[in-house]
Amino acid sequence: MKIKMQAIELLGDFFEHVKSRGFTFPQFTDSEEIVIFSDYSGDRPEDRHHSYSFYIVDRKILHDISFDIIHLRNSEIALNHKSFIEFKKLSQDSLRQRILPKFLEIFDNYEGLVITILIDENSPDYFLKVNNKIAKQMEGLGFGTWKDHILRKACNILSIMAFLAKTFLDKNKTLTWYSDRDDIFGGNQSQRKETLDMFCQFLKMFEVKMKGNSVRFISDKGTPLNSDFLAIPDLSAGGVLDYYQILYHGQSGVMKDYKKEIMGWMNLNSTKLKKLMVIGQEADNKKQLILLNNYTVKTNQTDIYGMNIKDS
Repeated sequence: MKIKMQAIELLGDFFEHVKSRGFTFPQFTDSEEIVIFSDYSGDRPEDRHHSYSFYIVDRKILHDISFDIIHLRNSEIALNHKSFIEFKKLSQDSLRQRILPKFLEIFDNYEGLVITILIDENSPDYFLKVNNKIAKQMEGLGFGTWKDHILRKACNILSIMAFLAKTFLDKNKTLTWYSDRDDIFGGNQSQRKETLDMFCQFLKMFEVKMKGNSVRFISDKGTPLNSDFLAIPDLSAGGVLDYYQILYHGQSGVMKDYKKEIMGWMNLNSTKLKKLMVIGQEADNKKQLILLNNYTVKTNQTDIYGMNIKDS
């Protein structure tokens, strides 16, 4: 069964748009396995958006990046006692702040893609409408028992992940997905299998073709290196969210240097690692995707995609 989702179709059109403007997507041709690391932010009471971030890379390239990370850790003995460059710990740790530019520069030297999507809190069902009825249907299909708000986040992430897999995978490649351990993905180990099963179902609905038609799901930092790779979506999810909310919603807070460092890095696309920041919202009965870059929100017609939505 193929699924049509207006927000996903809009995202596909958006990718074509940025390509027409000269944005170069990575080809992911170095190995037969693509790896996606994911994280999200936006659970604080003051948050006006939910932030979903993904780092996509060839498996073979991860080995090369690992050598550079190990070298960085060995050059900073104190860093070996740190879990990783975690966004929420940056404000409390001068070492992490000092290492941050070198850490981000490592990833810029290797081909990959980081995409961060902010979803307005007023459009919680931007990708897929989730309610108690849907949660019951999911349970009936064997996907476990979910609270509505947790299932909504899971479906948002799975929808975007399925789109990315559809865009970058082919029948000769396999997929491995890494996520932090939390209440949605692996925090409750009994639900870990259900999460993977649900993702596989999304891949089928999106008609994703991949080698062996299988996907691996790893929901734990596991090793320091896994933590370092998961730091990329962690930093981008938190950094972009805070930047946008402070500058455009007048929320209290200051753009601290480490947040500026993250945003400067996210705006840098002259490197091998490419980055995209977009905001999904609804206005005038249309769904929109807005490109966020160069420390401004582009609001002219070429930077906003809108799609009429029908009442269901």
